[in-house]
Amino acid sequence: MSIEDFAHMWDGSDDGWTLHYFDRKAWRITVRFPQGRPAIHDVAKLRQFDDDLRNIPTSKIWEQLRDLPCYSLASEFSNVDIHTKMKRGKELGLNCDCICIDHSGYLAVHANGSAMIIEDDEESEQVTQRMLNAGVPVVQTHVD
Repeated sequence: MSIEDFAHMWDGSDDGWTLHYFDRKAWRITVRFPQGRPAIHDVAKLRQFDDDLRNIPTSKIWEQLRDLPCYSLASEFSNVDIHTKMKRGKELGLNCDCICIDHSGYLAVHANGSAMIIEDDEESEQVTQRMLNAGVPVVQTHVD
């Protein structure tokens, strides 16, 4: 596909479009084990820290993690929730790092309520840039 393939959706002649920019960041947590691998008490702490592990037997978690230097939680956390979660990790004596994952981006929305979702990142960027260059209004939203 090319940018011309989207001309039927937006060729610049329809002024019913706006670009919605969503500023959305999420956080991922990694727990680093002090000795380069977990001790059995680290697994017990992880079960208290990570909701995904609460109902898994300690022995099963131990089998999966015993030779690993760290464990990354599967869940992502919002700007609001990351502070509480990191505080809880510290209270449990866990060595936690967090990294920011940027999920920000544009979504073209028509006045009739339909949205133009382009799954190919490169093509989406091209259409977005064409719309920005044409002066399509931008609505900014910060998501927590």
